[in-house]
Amino acid sequence: MQSQSAKGYENVVESFTNKDNNAISQSTPLTSNQNSAGLIKALRRTRVILLTLISIEIACTLFYFIWNLVALISYSHHGGKDYNNTSMDTLIGTVVASFIALIYEIIFLCVVIKYIRTGILICACIGILQLVYLICLIVLLIIAIVITASAAHNVAGGIVLAIVIIVIIGIANILSVLRIIYAFKVARLIKEKQAHFIV
Repeated sequence: MQSQSAKGYENVVESFTNKDNNAISQSTPLTSNQNSAGLIKALRRTRVILLTLISIEIACTLFYFIWNLVALISYSHHGGKDYNNTSMDTLIGTVVASFIALIYEIIFLCVVIKYIRTGILICACIGILQLVYLICLIVLLIIAIVITASAAHNVAGGIVLAIVIIVIIGIANILSVLRIIYAFKVARLIKEKQAHFIV
C-alpha cells in the first residue's frame, strides 16, 4: 500500500515538474520575441524622428542654398559700379558651403534610411563639428554686429539684428543637438538589434 501511494506521489510530482518545465521553455521564446519586437519598435520610432529632423534640416539648407545662389546671380548680373570682389568671394563661399552642407544632409538621410550604423556614427560626429562651428559663428556674428552697430551709431538696429540671427542660429543648434542625440540612439539600437539576432 505504501509503495503504491509513494509511486502515485512520484507521478504527481513528475507531472507538475514536466508542466513547469514546459511552461518555462514556452515562455522563453515568447519573452525573447517580445524583446526583439520592442527593440524593433523602438528602432523604427527613433529612426522616424531622426528622419524627420534630417528632412527639416534639408529643407532649411536647400532654402539657404537657393537664396544665396539667387543673391550671387543677381549680384553678378546687376553689380554695376557697386561690384566688389570681396562681396563676390563671400557670396561664392556661402553658396559652396551651403551646397556641401546640403550634400552632407542628403548622405546622412541615405545612411539612416539604409540602417548603415557606421555611416550614422560618422555623420553624427560630423554633426558635432557642425554644432561647434555654429556656436563659434554665433559668437563671431554677435561681435561683428556690435562693432558695426556702434560704428554706424545704430545700436538699436544692431541689437534687433543680433537677436534675429541668434534666434535663427539657436533653432539650427537645437535641431543639430536633437539630430546628434537621435543619431547616436539609432546607432545604439542597430547595434543591439544586430547583437540580439546574432545570439
